[in-house]
Amino acid sequence: MKLTIRDDGPPERGYVLETEGAPSLPDGVYTAPDWRTPLGLCESAAAEAWASRDPARPDEPVRIPSPVGTWVNELPEAERAATIRRETRMAHVHGQHREHDPVILQANPQALAAIAEAVRVLRHTDTRHANVDLTTSDGEGYRLEIERVDADFDEPSWNDADLPYLDRTIDAALAQQREEIHALRGELHAYRQRELIDTLRAISEDVWAAGWLIGIDALVWDSVFQDTGNQEIDDATRQRLKELADNTGCWPIWDDDQGGPVCIAIPEWKRRRGRA
Repeated sequence: MKLTIRDDGPPERGYVLETEGAPSLPDGVYTAPDWRTPLGLCESAAAEAWASRDPARPDEPVRIPSPVGTWVNELPEAERAATIRRETRMAHVHGQHREHDPVILQANPQALAAIAEAVRVLRHTDTRHANVDLTTSDGEGYRLEIERVDADFDEPSWNDADLPYLDRTIDAALAQQREEIHALRGELHAYRQRELIDTLRAISEDVWAAGWLIGIDALVWDSVFQDTGNQEIDDATRQRLKELADNTGCWPIWDDDQGGPVCIAIPEWKRRRGRA
């Protein structure tokens, strides 16, 4: 069974109890939103709301009143800061980077009380999941999810579980990122090669009215790298072609076997030109 108490938002200014599995009294399992409401929910309020539900309408959410009946932001300014200090569950959880590292929990009394209550419920009821909404010191809320696992250490529930070490997670993420970067570089390389071919084709069509002028690769190369003074190619195009050639290490050439232009490595292009 999973029990969650969530903020239901205005205008109700209360909470909704959600259940998965057989109905059961929430028994003090805590969860709450952010700065807008105090982050506590007394067990008596949950019990009273649960007891007053309509049995004929089992699917209707159970609404539990907010402990103070209003959002913190709507309190008078003089009360707001004091309420936040009194009610906010502040906690930092620092996980293990590698084996044998300690797990460090830094928590104020309000957070410790909520966590302890959730653990008590998991130990003494049939509830298997409990959520505790907490806040870090920068005011960002997050949820601590606690699960009771009724399995021996050598059973699949433990053997197949992901290990909690952050370094392994980071290493895996970095490896995936490197693969993605490698793939993106390959795509960028192919795009630049296509731009080289398309630019030479455009020059051939615009200047010589040919889809691919014989020897266009050498003519444009000399204009770009040997400054032959070819006035048909503007300076911006020459600069872009030089950048593309430097970035790809390639230059276009007509390939009879492919039936069209392809990019080949510049040393190979120079070798073929010298042989021609």
